[in-house]
Amino acid sequence: MSRNMYIYDKYDIRIKKNIYQYSKYNKEKFLKSYFLSRKKFLKNYKLENKNYFSNINLKLTKRKILFICRNFELKKELYLNNKKKPFTLRNYIKISEEISEFLIRNFDYSILSTLLKINDLIAYLSNKKKIVIEKQLSKIFYIEKYLIIKLINEKNI
Repeated sequence: MSRNMYIYDKYDIRIKKNIYQYSKYNKEKFLKSYFLSRKKFLKNYKLENKNYFSNINLKLTKRKILFICRNFELKKELYLNNKKKPFTLRNYIKISEEISEFLIRNFDYSILSTLLKINDLIAYLSNKKKIVIEKQLSKIFYIEKYLIIKLINEKNI
């Protein structure tokens, strides 16, 4: 693999926990390889381009989202039932959907950073398990792209 490739969705970050540390950020090159990687991943799915912003019903508070993000950042994994059962792919997709909807209304850089890591894990698990959950994948990756483009425009990158 080339140094310039976006590799973060190719590894199980629950095992390779330090993959994001010491990452180089080469602005346009990094963003280009990120978008290319997402495009490559999503070409295997029939995705809908619909308005995901009209039906936002926030179920989690910012405090709860920050708690979830902090736990994910520390352990690179989330658990159900008081740490007894690890999240499944469907659980990660659901939490990504919740966090994405929160970020549309309440943009936060640290939460976005964690969301991107969760979505990398979702991409890895989806490729590994070959499970097709097209409707939910459509939504989370469409909103992810929207949030990244919003950030790029905001920061004039």
